[in-house]
Amino acid sequence: MFVIVQLEMLLYDTAKNKMMVLARAVSEGHEAAAHETKFVQDAITQLLKARHVLKCSYVYGYYLEEVGYKKPIFEFMQVQ
Repeated sequence: MFVIVQLEMLLYDTAKNKMMVLARAVSEGHEAAAHETKFVQDAITQLLKARHVLKCSYVYGYYLEEVGYKKPIFEFMQVQ
């Protein structure tokens, strides 16, 4: 678990650095440009949340009963 947190923090830090580079390239007003590039940070946050949900959904899918319609629907949604 600790390694995963480290990798997530590395991804987050890398994105933050790239945001700063993009902000400098966009305009000279660094503070205003940093606000305009916040979408990168928001995207990384959403990506990490989605990874967490996906990781937990594998456990849920493993324990679903084979009988019925729940497992086929779940597997279909995982593919999408």
